[in-house]
Amino acid sequence: MASDTRRPKLVVRDADPAVQLQTLAVYTVDAAGKVLSKTAVSDKGDFDLTPEAVSKASRVVVARAAEGTDPPDLTNAVSFHAFEVSERLKAGEALEIGPNAIGVLFPPLRCADGTVRHCFPFPLAVQNVVAELKQNALSKLTDAFSTASAASSASAGVAAKASIGSAALTPYPIVPRCRPVCDGVVEVWRRTCCCTPIIYLDPRIELLKNRLREIVTQVPKFRRPIPEPDPGPIEQAILENGTLDQLKINASADLQALSSLQPADQIPYINARPYLFHLCCHCGPAQRVTQGYLRPDGTFHICFREFRPRIFCWNSYAFVVKQIINGVTVTIYNGVASNAWFGDISDVDLVTYNPHTINCRETDPTVNPNAVFLQDIGLTPAWRLGKPTSGINPAGPYAPVFTDGLINPGGVGASPANRNLGGTLRLRFFISESLRGTAKYYRLSHVPSTNLAATPVVLPSMTWNYVEIVGSSVNVVPYALGTRGDLSEIPYWHDRAWMSGQYHAEFDTTGLGPGWYVLILELFDAAGNLIPAGINFVNWNTPTTTDPVPYAKLLEPLYIDNRSCYGDINRVTAPASTGSDPDCLYLVGGAGQDVSFEYNAGFPDPNFLWGYSFWVHRGLSGANRYLIPPGGTTNSALPWDYVHSTIGTLLEGHQKCALAANLHVSAKTTDGIYNLTADASDQIAFSLEQSPWP
Repeated sequence: MASDTRRPKLVVRDADPAVQLQTLAVYTVDAAGKVLSKTAVSDKGDFDLTPEAVSKASRVVVARAAEGTDPPDLTNAVSFHAFEVSERLKAGEALEIGPNAIGVLFPPLRCADGTVRHCFPFPLAVQNVVAELKQNALSKLTDAFSTASAASSASAGVAAKASIGSAALTPYPIVPRCRPVCDGVVEVWRRTCCCTPIIYLDPRIELLKNRLREIVTQVPKFRRPIPEPDPGPIEQAILENGTLDQLKINASADLQALSSLQPADQIPYINARPYLFHLCCHCGPAQRVTQGYLRPDGTFHICFREFRPRIFCWNSYAFVVKQIINGVTVTIYNGVASNAWFGDISDVDLVTYNPHTINCRETDPTVNPNAVFLQDIGLTPAWRLGKPTSGINPAGPYAPVFTDGLINPGGVGASPANRNLGGTLRLRFFISESLRGTAKYYRLSHVPSTNLAATPVVLPSMTWNYVEIVGSSVNVVPYALGTRGDLSEIPYWHDRAWMSGQYHAEFDTTGLGPGWYVLILELFDAAGNLIPAGINFVNWNTPTTTDPVPYAKLLEPLYIDNRSCYGDINRVTAPASTGSDPDCLYLVGGAGQDVSFEYNAGFPDPNFLWGYSFWVHRGLSGANRYLIPPGGTTNSALPWDYVHSTIGTLLEGHQKCALAANLHVSAKTTDGIYNLTADASDQIAFSLEQSPWP
């Protein structure tokens, strides 16, 4: 359409040639913000606006044209006073928009790039992340103390670090597995926060600490993980839709840091943690910006129009990931609900712990054709299991060496070395896809190592889940593998879209006495006949190598010991305690007088004691004073052993106080995923008084 000089015109100065004026509209708005009229802008900038329409308005607004009956976005728009527009119309002058206003009307394009991963099994994955986050928080807090510049703060920092060190966490020796998520919708959400810079002795810091105290009281402490398919009550306290809540899990460490750091060091600590901002700054509501789809490799690339916030304001972004499972839309990751906000979205890594997530298929390892081997015990790769290099002969006697059937034999793989097995062992095998025409079924059983010819105990068949796409819905379908007596159908990847992370058997060892047992894997043809040859059974002995097993069955040793640790504090004595109540101890003596603790700690088989520690805690705020640091790896002397301190050392400068002595004993027992709850703990309480007192 040719431009008509008698029509009002919109002129854009120094604009990008790609700017499309026809995507704009001119609105008249009254004093209350109500839209009175709308007129479209042509590709030449012409629009229709009568003096009568302007006379009824308070403002004239140029904004992106809304579709249909949707209201216009008057926030990201350019406004004119009605009287200015009226004068320009009378004079035949155009409405002009400069380059800054163009950035409001046509925000620059911004793109979010990242990946989505699912870590499983749920309890272990959460425990590992919690331990890692807490350890990182403690490390950062220690670093913050080390940067304090004031000499007066140095001694306080040392004291605080000593207290923190006593709470340091031991890393979990088994890490969860993480798989890419390849199907789903990724939503991008944005919020705008405004905040003047936090300054020295800013009152908002006290408000922040008060809010953190509230959060700390709301989140219960973690228990040891228990295998369960869904979040337990404590895990759910820090998760929303399988997404870790950084605010909740870091609240205790953040409160400790802000309460201990000098005022000047509190400012950089807060600025480095965006999840704290909404507690001390004003943040607008989260708004959904756009959405995109996950790619087959688990990545996403989503672009949208950005706008520039005003001074002292900034945009941050969160993501929500959804999958359609059995016809129901399931949120597997919710960064909005769990305070997972990003400033930089050029390379984000989204991790979900939702146990119902559908993963990508696992990549097959590179092996020879027709290969079969034990791949995992729980989440422990089988190369970390001690075993004879070339397997066990099913027709001969078997004399195991000490490291057979133990995890990390001789310290190979991880610490601690020589871990015994217990609980329910989840077993995963690799069965080559090239065997589809040869092997139809498998059977798993076990016998005692002392009698390989004994009647084997067959392990129960499993039910696997596969994914089926029906229309736009993704269904998870259970399939019972036990289709032929005590034989189980081999779940080949070529037959169904099996979900990742599934096991071929579960071996419940809780009723077995301590000792070696031998796991037996046999393969059968479609008629149910044992396959005598043609199967390349191998042992996975190092991370990169396998060794052939020249037998028609695969036998693997497992050392089982489900017994518990023992730990007991029998009594505490001091030279001046003869007149004390034998139960409610009140001990009195000089500062240098000895305090003796009688205790016993160990595991029925000392080879499988991980370690024990003994510490004393004074009053309400005393530090944990370790008399036996964590790591004792031999059983204590029988019937009792002793550890000593002095009255002055335990009272830490106080004349008298109540104290508690603590003993904790840990075993090496594992099911390949968890440290099993075979630990023992004991605690006693007593009182000390230093006399004479200076």
